[in-house]
Amino acid sequence: MKHLESTEDFEFYKEVVSHITASLDLSSSMVALFDYLKDYFPIEGISLHQFCRRLSALKLLFLVTAHRFDYVESILHLSPEESRRMIQHESNEDPVLFGEKDGGWQVTRAHRKAISHLLP
Repeated sequence: MKHLESTEDFEFYKEVVSHITASLDLSSSMVALFDYLKDYFPIEGISLHQFCRRLSALKLLFLVTAHRFDYVESILHLSPEESRRMIQHESNEDPVLFGEKDGGWQVTRAHRKAISHLLP
């Protein structure tokens, strides 16, 4: 895994944008982005999801893994506490951790379960 020096930050971000915009085909761009990012971060996948306040749910849209793009199209209903945390995250009032080290946030486990059949 590569390590970035602060002087390389701009080049890194340029490369990320370049990979995202390299193709009008979303799946090709996202797979290329995943392939680039895995050299810098220990990632299994990249998922895109949208928080819907009205439904108090997280809509999972797609998952990218090595050489693979899958539309997920699942809805994860959130508890009132999880919904409050998502609203807090959107407003940037307080950082929200989404990984395994976040103290066991239910939505993290539900998200992983929803996509687990697509992970290597």
